[in-house]
Amino acid sequence: MELRKADKQRAALNPALWTDVPGFPGYGANERGFIVNRISNLVISNTTYRNGYVYVAMKENGGFKNKRLNRIIALTFHLNPDNLPHVNHEDGVKTNNHAANLNWSSVSDNLKHAFRNHLRKPTKPQLGKFNELSLKSKAVNQLTLDGQFVRSWPSIAEAQRNGYQVANICKVCKGQRPSHKGFKWEYVKN
Repeated sequence: MELRKADKQRAALNPALWTDVPGFPGYGANERGFIVNRISNLVISNTTYRNGYVYVAMKENGGFKNKRLNRIIALTFHLNPDNLPHVNHEDGVKTNNHAANLNWSSVSDNLKHAFRNHLRKPTKPQLGKFNELSLKSKAVNQLTLDGQFVRSWPSIAEAQRNGYQVANICKVCKGQRPSHKGFKWEYVKN
């Protein structure tokens, strides 16, 4: 979103619209996602990089540094008591830097949000690597020591989640061990 030149000048001259940016003296931000240089009273131009994020050049330690606009707006308008490292765009649009659209997020929550909203795709198809949906999983039957059927497990990993050990189940199924935890095990034949 870009302001017209006349709107930029009017907005910059109204100090009530701007909140001081913490850590950046001489700069103000508004809730719509714009930064003003309070010394020159000009709204700073922004640039959208190839990664899709909007950056602004701000003076820091005697030189100008490009800063992500979403982080500057979040620092200004949102408390971060848990010291979360990421700024999440609620609508998933990286150029929408309105304060109401931003929140602090953990790495995990930010990734979950991206996958849930189809903003990011898995690098490999995840078909349930450790369950019955996996292409490599094998269903097993659990039997008593005298051969009576107890139950069928959709995968060895599922049996593991219920207290059994994968390696020992495999050894019983291959005939390398007589039993595991008082049971015989066999692969389900397809």
